[in-house]
Amino acid sequence: MKKFVTPALFWLFLLPGSSIAEPVADFSVKLIDGGEFSLHRGAKGKPLLLKFWATWCRACLKQMPDYRKLYKQYGKRVQFLAVNVAVNDSPEQVSAAVREHELTMPVAYDETGELWSRFNVMGTPMYLLLNAEGEIVFSGYRHDERLKQALEKLPTAEQSAAPEPPPVLTDLDGNTLQLVAGPGEILVAYHFATWCESYLTDTDAERAKACAEFRQGINRLGQIPGVRLIGFATRYSSDTESLQRYRQQYRIDHSLVFDRAGIFARHFAVRNFPHLVVLRHGAAPRHWQRIDENLLQQLQP
Repeated sequence: MKKFVTPALFWLFLLPGSSIAEPVADFSVKLIDGGEFSLHRGAKGKPLLLKFWATWCRACLKQMPDYRKLYKQYGKRVQFLAVNVAVNDSPEQVSAAVREHELTMPVAYDETGELWSRFNVMGTPMYLLLNAEGEIVFSGYRHDERLKQALEKLPTAEQSAAPEPPPVLTDLDGNTLQLVAGPGEILVAYHFATWCESYLTDTDAERAKACAEFRQGINRLGQIPGVRLIGFATRYSSDTESLQRYRQQYRIDHSLVFDRAGIFARHFAVRNFPHLVVLRHGAAPRHWQRIDENLLQQLQP
């Protein structure tokens, strides 16, 4: 059932331009393109600018050209997330607005209202700026100089603490790999279990089927130019010999890692399988639990 409200003005329980020096708890939200954004994974070590909006909000739409410019100017230093509040809006309407206004930053559809409830957003538009520690350092509904000044005050990459280097991996063939995408490269890291398709057939047929479809989807991803694959086999109830047999059975020719140290779970905060993460140079990781035509199209050159 849709939620209907009278379009209202736009404020937060914070005064515009004020700040709260208390870290915001981690959150995850589904993106309109089928991916997922998480404060813990997607914005780790980087500030985050949240923009709450609606397709019927005239002030929101009027701000979009300047919002795009802001993303172009600060997008490498700051994570952007445009959060549609899902009030009197459908995913189809949001997708149409994203295309019309040429929004290239991550766009979320807050269907459950978790985010705008968490941040006490009372209307749209609303900007919230979180620093690298997850503290709200700015809030306001206007796209004006105060917002730009708040962005300028954020520490640069050189002033911030050096990020944790990506882990160094060793695959089944003894090759050394880094879990980082180079310029112009798309790295797809995925988490799987060698026994999922066979062992779960009787106890969890739906997941066994999902694992089989996921493996077939990985094969399709590997055919896309510019995509590099690294498979992380869970250490749970498995070993390197099982992974070798799995590789031979399905004729896998990309890098496979027996994840004895639990690197995938630690680095991406994900233990479930199947699961994949798309890494691009200088961009936040994008998380997917299934491989569909939408993802395949996004990765095409």
